[in-house]
Amino acid sequence: EACWHRVLADTNTITVISAPELYNALRAGTEENFVQVALAEDYDGSASLSPGSLIHDVWVGVVLGGRSDLRVDKLKDKRICLPGYDEAGSWETALGYFAWRGWLKPSDRCDPLLTVTRYFGDSCLPDDSGAVPDNWRICAACSRGLCSSETEYAGQRGALKCLLSGAGDVAFVHLKAANGAANDWGGSYQIEGGSSETGLKLLCRDNSQTTLDGWAECNFGTARTAALICNGQMSAADVSVLQRELSNPPINAQQIIFDTSKYSRSEKRVIFSSETEKLVVMQGSRDAGVYLGAEYVAHKDALHCVSSSSAVVAPPIFGSFSASVFLVFLTIADIL
Repeated sequence: EACWHRVLADTNTITVISAPELYNALRAGTEENFVQVALAEDYDGSASLSPGSLIHDVWVGVVLGGRSDLRVDKLKDKRICLPGYDEAGSWETALGYFAWRGWLKPSDRCDPLLTVTRYFGDSCLPDDSGAVPDNWRICAACSRGLCSSETEYAGQRGALKCLLSGAGDVAFVHLKAANGAANDWGGSYQIEGGSSETGLKLLCRDNSQTTLDGWAECNFGTARTAALICNGQMSAADVSVLQRELSNPPINAQQIIFDTSKYSRSEKRVIFSSETEKLVVMQGSRDAGVYLGAEYVAHKDALHCVSSSSAVVAPPIFGSFSASVFLVFLTIADIL
């Protein structure tokens, strides 16, 4: 958290953060002390200037083709498989919709992890941070009793393996991971115990199921690409200079380190995701909530018991995906 805390405290500091971290910065800010989004990473080179097109990933609920009994409003006590507790806040992103609908009832102290644990059955949420108690139901389905990255169910593919092994009823994963599994494993999946199921299906918000290519209407939210943020009190002129210098020339996969030595006597760098092809300038509103999207903010707010006035919007049409982001600080004085 030190990265966005420092930006909140210092008008001369910038950094690159993921969408879940940007949400935390948004909710920690005040009218006088807040962050703004200057630029966003573009991973396929085709993003428009609208933040609505800058999608990092799409979260889907994957079930086996033979489980027509599963529906989104009837998952109480069902077993879920999640990639991991530390994976860029993924479990919150995937399950925020259930809190927004009112199915996840907040715990007494509004602990999102406890709320999720009480709602679902024996599940698997691998965790190396120590935040998830080993004896909680959210860990009970992990392979070999390991509620950590050592379980074979850790990660995107691991969560799908949890589903295919019969340890879980639903896997909440990236659409990219689900498509990759379908391509690698073919149409038929051998389930532990000898039975066979054909195909993977997605759970839809209207309680139906669909094939993987129906993801645009059947998903549980998105996260924007990583963003370069600065303090909200930075002048418009300084932000414009920052945007101009960091977006031209475009960054590509072979040039992920932006060298700012010509703007400073000491050599400084900003490091972006290895998938970044260019940076997109935020035109118009640079508000963090606008960048994240009303639906994303509303779902996260519901999970954290935050009163949200944002209107929930329909799922947009999505496109690109990314790997992890590396964080480095740079003072504006080094650029100007």
